[in-house]
Amino acid sequence: MTPQEFADAVLRHQRFVHGQVGGRRAEFRFADLSGLRLPKINLSGALMAGVNLSHSSLQEADLSFADMFCANLEWSDSDQTNFFRADLRGARMRGAHLRGANLAEADLRPGGLGGGASRGRQVPVDLSDADLSGANMERAVLEDANLRGAVLPDAIVRHGKLGRANLKSTDTRNVDFASADIRDAEFAKPVSALDTDIRRALEMHEAWVDSFGNEGVLADLSGLDLSDVDFNGMSLSAANFTGADLTGAAMVQTVLMFAKFNNAILTRANFAGADLRGADLTGTLMAGTNLSGSRLERATLAEKDAEDKNRTWRTNLSGADLTGANLVGADLVGANLSGANLTGANLARSKLTGALVDGAKFSGAVFREATLPNGRPYKT
Repeated sequence: MTPQEFADAVLRHQRFVHGQVGGRRAEFRFADLSGLRLPKINLSGALMAGVNLSHSSLQEADLSFADMFCANLEWSDSDQTNFFRADLRGARMRGAHLRGANLAEADLRPGGLGGGASRGRQVPVDLSDADLSGANMERAVLEDANLRGAVLPDAIVRHGKLGRANLKSTDTRNVDFASADIRDAEFAKPVSALDTDIRRALEMHEAWVDSFGNEGVLADLSGLDLSDVDFNGMSLSAANFTGADLTGAAMVQTVLMFAKFNNAILTRANFAGADLRGADLTGTLMAGTNLSGSRLERATLAEKDAEDKNRTWRTNLSGADLTGANLVGADLVGANLSGANLTGANLARSKLTGALVDGAKFSGAVFREATLPNGRPYKT
């Protein structure tokens, strides 16, 4: 489809929506519209099964009642977009920005394209790593949906259907689940469910942080199995997680300055918006981890007795496996990425000025609107 053909189809659709002469419902089945800027476009009721809208800009667009069966909306900017009663069965929406979006009564059940009446194998909707802050999902059907690593603070899910949905490593703080069906849905493990010794260590660490080191003691959680635990919003600066298994852990907006994660397993963990300045992440396994909006730049501390009053520490990610990680909007200024594997990682809008990247692997990585180590903007 040429740009002119697309524009003509959109114009005819506007006439169709308003009941005007010459109007015709838009049909973009399996069309490749990836990367397009389409803010405030009105495609209400359009036929868009299998459409590719990945990396597109759809802010405040009207896609209500649209047929978007198995559509690809990965990494799209869909803030404030209207998906009311849209058919999004089987849609791929990993990493999409859906802040304040209207997904009320949308159909997000599994779906699949293929031959025959079954329309292929049924694949759950993928909303992993999506930002759904303040989104309206009232009465939406999200059965079997994958919301692992998503951010949902202040979202409305009243009367929604989330049976068997995966909400591990998801930020569900202040989410309105009133009358929602969450039977058999999987959530992160609360800290209150941990062993007494671990809870005590976290309490003592909190006292250490609150008293600026005058009370309590640093938490040593090295080597522990802390997989799928909900640490969202906690203050865990300088805690020792060396060699710990934090697979699928939720650490959204957690303060982790100078924390030690050497050789820890952080696969599919959610660090969205976390403060990791000065942290040691050498040799960590972080494949598929959500680090969107996280702070990974150099940390600065003022020291009274030192000749250099403001010492800096690089956040150390040397040798880390960040295959397919979500680093959208992450601040990596001055970070040490030497020898790290960022194959297929999404670094869109990230800041890499001054980062050390000797021996790092970036095959298939996305740098859209990123600032490169030399301080220059990425150019396609």
